[in-house]
Amino acid sequence: MKADRMKQRTRFSLLLLMIVVMVLALAGIAAARYTMQKRGSGLVAAKDFYFISDLLKEESEKAEYFIDPDSNISIELYNYADSLRITPGTIQYGVEADGGQCMDPSGNQLVTGTVPGSVTAQKATLTITPDAGANDVIVTVTSSKPYRKVLTAAFHRESGNLASMEDASGNRAAVLTMTCADSAKNITIELPRDVIPDQTDDRVTYTSGPSTCTFASPGYGVYSLVLLKSDKTTELTVGSGETFADKITINSK
Repeated sequence: MKADRMKQRTRFSLLLLMIVVMVLALAGIAAARYTMQKRGSGLVAAKDFYFISDLLKEESEKAEYFIDPDSNISIELYNYADSLRITPGTIQYGVEADGGQCMDPSGNQLVTGTVPGSVTAQKATLTITPDAGANDVIVTVTSSKPYRKVLTAAFHRESGNLASMEDASGNRAAVLTMTCADSAKNITIELPRDVIPDQTDDRVTYTSGPSTCTFASPGYGVYSLVLLKSDKTTELTVGSGETFADKITINSK
């Protein structure tokens, strides 16, 4: 009897030991998985940094633009890629303008600035005043916090793009052709009062009423825009000349 009891106790002890070992093993696996998840979350969080511009790009993209020689350069900086991808912390940056000066709204030279931290999309606007006699302006913005990122672009103060019009009296529509030799940007198009762009073209938006629109140029390439006339007897021409930087004026005769 004693021997049987001893065997039962031994079996019970072994069974209890096995249960304890299994529980510890499962706990270790769970802890390791939790640690890996936390580490993974940390890595993902470190990459959630969005510092983007409407005109400036990363150095490898070699962004360059033609601009009106008589105008300042307006550049926007964003803390977001879209409505779901936003950098919540304040972004600190420095500005360098070779061939110009970066000015704040009060007219003082701006060397450093911030994009405010927020859970919503925020932006900062830079105004670059080209130096007298400068043909090119190279703007470089470098973020320092929370991470370092360099955005840059070259601006050529000349009319390096081409525009042409295909139209005749009696046509209901005319076709504006733009040959763009610079990077993606918005082109302002001034229209006669009785002319509107093709509203099905998703590259076009109105900016200040039906007499002005903006064409979002995808960058290097040739693009056409249909212009609709309410008066078929008129003929549209490119009033600003065949070359342009970032603005086209359309006339009617």
